[in-house]
Amino acid sequence: MSMERRAFLLGASTLATGAMASGPASTSEIGSPASAEYGAGALPPKGGQSLFAHVNGVRLHYVRVGEGPNIVLLHGWPQTWFAWRDTMERLCSRFTLIAPDLRGLGLSERTAGGYDKQTIAKDIRTLIDEAAGGRAHVVGHDMGGKAAFMLACFHPEHVEKLVLVDCLIPGTENMDALRGGAWHYGFHMAPVSGDAHERARARLYRGADPRLVA
Repeated sequence: MSMERRAFLLGASTLATGAMASGPASTSEIGSPASAEYGAGALPPKGGQSLFAHVNGVRLHYVRVGEGPNIVLLHGWPQTWFAWRDTMERLCSRFTLIAPDLRGLGLSERTAGGYDKQTIAKDIRTLIDEAAGGRAHVVGHDMGGKAAFMLACFHPEHVEKLVLVDCLIPGTENMDALRGGAWHYGFHMAPVSGDAHERARARLYRGADPRLVA
């Protein structure tokens, strides 16, 4: 397994663990000491801040670093802000990078509902108001790209420019793996019962992408 992928997996697992332990915040934006909430490999970029904001009825975690025009980076699934860490380090001398954990992922609050792309777009719209002065360049990958597309459609006044990375436009996806759809849609929607089945599914996942095999 490559060092970059190992670091990503470490970061994602650390953030997921932190999400289960995080409690409600008392203010709209709170700085979070890196040593308290992150393990090795999941620290914000040098000079970055780990912050929380109450937006659209949910407590979102995000990392902010840099100076210059605002760029909001939306990760895919099942990822967290950490997917953008290397990108943030490279661009922070020219831009202000804002990378949230989307609703239910990383250190952001897990809510009972609200995981449709339009609601997630509203989350990001409000975050742009609070953290980026109301308007930003928006880059979305995978699931984050779908939310970014909805954001641009319904709240164009908040989007300076839109960049979609490795993302199908919402409504164009074929989720039926038995009829030509992408295999991973059905894979992740299949019910799982018991640890043995979960481990078997993990082995299949690694086998589908040789890069995941140690």
